[in-house]
Amino acid sequence: MNIDDELRGTMQRHADDAPSAAGMLDAVRVRSRRYERGRQAGLVGVVVLAGVAVTAGTPYALGEFRHPGPAPAFPVGQPPISTPTHAPASPSRSARPARQSTVALTPGFTPLAFPLTPTVTLPGLDAPTVGRAVGEVRLVYNGQSAGLIVRVVEQLPQGDFTPASTQPSTVGGRPATLTTGTDTDGPAARLTWQLPDGRWVDVRGTGSIGPTQVHQYAEGLRVQQLPPPALPFKLTLAPQGFQVAFQEIDPTEFHLCLAPAADVNDEGPSWVCLSGGANGLQSGGDPVQVGPDPGQIDYGTDNVTLTVLRPGFTFTVIEGLNGPLNEDDLIRYAASIDKG
Repeated sequence: MNIDDELRGTMQRHADDAPSAAGMLDAVRVRSRRYERGRQAGLVGVVVLAGVAVTAGTPYALGEFRHPGPAPAFPVGQPPISTPTHAPASPSRSARPARQSTVALTPGFTPLAFPLTPTVTLPGLDAPTVGRAVGEVRLVYNGQSAGLIVRVVEQLPQGDFTPASTQPSTVGGRPATLTTGTDTDGPAARLTWQLPDGRWVDVRGTGSIGPTQVHQYAEGLRVQQLPPPALPFKLTLAPQGFQVAFQEIDPTEFHLCLAPAADVNDEGPSWVCLSGGANGLQSGGDPVQVGPDPGQIDYGTDNVTLTVLRPGFTFTVIEGLNGPLNEDDLIRYAASIDKG
């Protein structure tokens, strides 16, 4: 048996272990659209990168907050019941002409850091995770019967919150607005105010986190960068100059997209995305070796998908069909990724 046969057999035996590439980019699209519900432009770039033929959602529940265990404070969305479909593939790996990368891979990755540091810990919440969607950086706390999300944004989002009562307040001596009402996940308390540099802070609680707890937490925020928390992955190499454009981490999966600074707020084919934790392997593709591990590379009509079956840590890397990394560098990038 030759090496291709061995790799293909390994991929087939472990197909259920690998994250779904279609699910990964669909998750980025759905999450970004939810957080940017009020934006008029939509997420054309991410949809193109994911492939317009992906007509179904992810193989896991999607929601603004994810909670292990029963009775989540923020109800999650239901997974779609249909299965992903894929457009006819573009020419296979062997038929594609060689091309050059447009960016070098270099050591050093700068993790996403939240610009505020909390000093108050509210009961019933797990340790927070740091995330980013277009236009905002956020700190997300999950709990069995409570939840809290802290956004730092250039402009306050309006479309995802329906106020019921509003009253003036203060945070750190600065004017603030305390509102109760509902957002996309049910009843919520919301406190908003503006930082000296003009950015807005939006703190929202639900479940047992009511107006009093939200205000208590907000008063404990300090305008200093929070040291980046531990991540479930390590990047030994990264595209030079790329920054975190999208990040979401929860107890069961993660999504990370890197992009040039100029494209961080403009989703498109320059993005290079990484996902882990979901199940399902796309059919087809060519077996490749990714460092010591078996892998599979798929060329779709709009994107390149590289799936890596590392023991105990399976993941997928996706970029646009003519993205910043050629095949050799995409494989080298994936080989440098390890479990955190």
